[in-house]
Order: sequence, then C-alpha cells, then structure tokens
Amino acid sequence: MKKIMIVDDSVIIRQRLKELFKTKGFDVVAEVESGEKAIRKFRECKPDIVTMDITLPGISGIEAVKKLIEMDSNIKIIMITAMGERTTVLEAIRLGAVNFIVKPFQEAKVMEVIHEVLGISPGEEEQWTQEMEDSKAKQEYNNEENIKDTNKEIDGEKDDTFID
Repeated sequence: MKKIMIVDDSVIIRQRLKELFKTKGFDVVAEVESGEKAIRKFRECKPDIVTMDITLPGISGIEAVKKLIEMDSNIKIIMITAMGERTTVLEAIRLGAVNFIVKPFQEAKVMEVIHEVLGISPGEEEQWTQEMEDSKAKQEYNNEENIKDTNKEIDGEKDDTFID
C-alpha cells in the first residue's frame, strides 16, 4: 500500500484528499497544514508521495520541496496550486516536484496524476482496489472467527464454573 502525506493549509482540501485516497486504497500517513510540519512529519512517516500546496503559512511549499528533496531525492511530490501560479509551479518542477494539480480540482484528475506518478494504469488500479477489498474482507472474516472462538471459550469457562 502506497503511503501519502497531504500538505495544505485548508482543512477542507486535506479532508477531501484524505477521503479520496483512502477510498482508493492508499495509506494517508500524515496530513499537515505547514511546510515546517511537513518536514518534521516526513522524517517520521517516510511517505511515497507528498501532495504539497504552494501557498502555506511559514515556509512556502517551494521551500518545503527543496528540503524534502534534500532529505530524499526519490520522493514524489505533487504540487497543488491555484490558477495563476504558473511560474511558481515551474520552479517547483525544476526543484524536483514531479507533477501538479490545479485547484479547484476534480477527483478524477487527482487520481490521474497519482496514477501517472506511480506508473499505474486504470486497469491496474481496479485490480489493486479489488485486492485491497479482498484483503479487508479476509481480515474481517478472521476477526469474526476470532470473536466466535473467544465467545466459545468464555461460554465453556462459564459451563465449567457451575459443575458440581
């Protein structure tokens, strides 16, 4: 499962991306609202992908990109930008960001960029999503079986307690 960190000062954008990524089988390992927090969390979480807003409180998304690339030159950073920030996006790409998404965004476009960055075709995503669902179903089944076994053990202990 690919790990994603979301960096955006808008709680609404962070929540929207988090829900989208989780429904598509990604592990959202962190969501932060500033460049400084992104740098700290990156060290802890080691995400495969970072979505990074350009305009952040404190250090900018561009400065955060520089620092993250210094820490891991293989990190895949996708910039999130408002219309009209073309020059800044180009600078981020020059520094090592791999792609960008323009706000307001469509969920399909976000996933298209994620797939492109990861080299996943739409068919592969469907297979990947199905494998995730199968894995979750197996885990839920195993949890239910464990609960049944535990209940049987408890019932058995109750029966033993009342034997004269």
